[in-house]
Amino acid sequence: MTTLKETTLKEETVLYATTFPVGTIICEHPVADTSDIVCSIKIIAPQKILDQSVVQMQLTGSTVLFPSQTTFYYKIKNEAVEYASENVPASVALQEDLQVVGFSIPASSQLMFLTNTSQAFVGEEEESDRLQANDFRATVLILLKEKITLGRTTLPKESHIYLTGKELSWSYFGEDANQNKMHQQGVLMDFRAHVEQALKTGELGDIEYEALEYLSTSYFKENIEWACTLLGHYYKNKEEKTIAAKYYLQAYRTVVETDTPNREKAYQLDYWISKLKMGVSITEKKHSLRKFYMFNIFLVVVLFYAGVHLNEEEKAFLAGLRPQQDSYDWATSFYAILGLICSLFATYVGIRTWATMRRMGVAVGLLSLLGFIYSMVVLVYADTMRMEDVLMVYGPYIVLGMWLNAYVMMMRDRDFLEEEG
Repeated sequence: MTTLKETTLKEETVLYATTFPVGTIICEHPVADTSDIVCSIKIIAPQKILDQSVVQMQLTGSTVLFPSQTTFYYKIKNEAVEYASENVPASVALQEDLQVVGFSIPASSQLMFLTNTSQAFVGEEEESDRLQANDFRATVLILLKEKITLGRTTLPKESHIYLTGKELSWSYFGEDANQNKMHQQGVLMDFRAHVEQALKTGELGDIEYEALEYLSTSYFKENIEWACTLLGHYYKNKEEKTIAAKYYLQAYRTVVETDTPNREKAYQLDYWISKLKMGVSITEKKHSLRKFYMFNIFLVVVLFYAGVHLNEEEKAFLAGLRPQQDSYDWATSFYAILGLICSLFATYVGIRTWATMRRMGVAVGLLSLLGFIYSMVVLVYADTMRMEDVLMVYGPYIVLGMWLNAYVMMMRDRDFLEEEG
């Protein structure tokens, strides 16, 4: 008889895109012809899975709270996972009843995940099979092994229950008393309709917030925005700012990433995010960068004015229109030092921008680096260079710098979000 290699986690560990706590039991299965399961993980307390998945916010299965003693079976070793979808368990074994929006699913039921790759946007092509395989959705299929009654609905043995981002539904394929093939189906709970009814009659309870979590993984963007906004309010009131920010940001992205974004909704959501004071809202990020760009524009203006003034004064000196004691031989050296100061600060601004908007940060950083290098060249050869020649290079630098700074200052929220992404 083959024995399993069993270990108990001594510290919190991420396996299969899931954070498993101390005490979780890990079993490595030997390779066998009769089974392709290579690993099983048994949890000791109720928990959710796939919290570390790259597409966690679109996985209905990641919102299910599995009871203690549940075992997840995997077909691929954790370190050998190539695509995000391979982190989904091949099957699940329950030891306790599973509670889903107030319905109790017997532990004898067979539970599986249904995964499907998300379709590319209309008019776009997938960049690669890998990208498409890492962009997937996961819902839950439950196969009943006994006859049960859920709410007012009695479901026969072998009924299928589907948990999606829209509803908890069921279907049954079988035969009636006359051995005629039959197909029955129905909806145990339409999540949005249930929540809307609760909003009309009173406050939302645990069941309604659980339904909202499923809706936040829906295929339908109007459901995602609506559900995530309500969940953001809920967790904000509970002072769980990190979770509140996650749902607000999901709602915000859903609003702005459309062909015709609703500006009012976007501004309102961004305002709620900014009230969390976590530095993740567009308003906060813009405010943080604005002061740097305002001063950077000031330095560019000073550089422009100084260049024009020194050039004119140097021309007047060379034409003999100024006394000898007002010599402007030092003009290029002074201007090079001023250029160094401006480019160093611009480099700092580029670094700060890179943390939020990489493309713009790189553009600002490269431009300031070129300005720094040329300023060093001018400083070294100041005795042989004239302001007129120097300004032939600094002129385009000033124009590009002013345009780039003004562009960042005037970016729309949607542009800011796209740059950030």
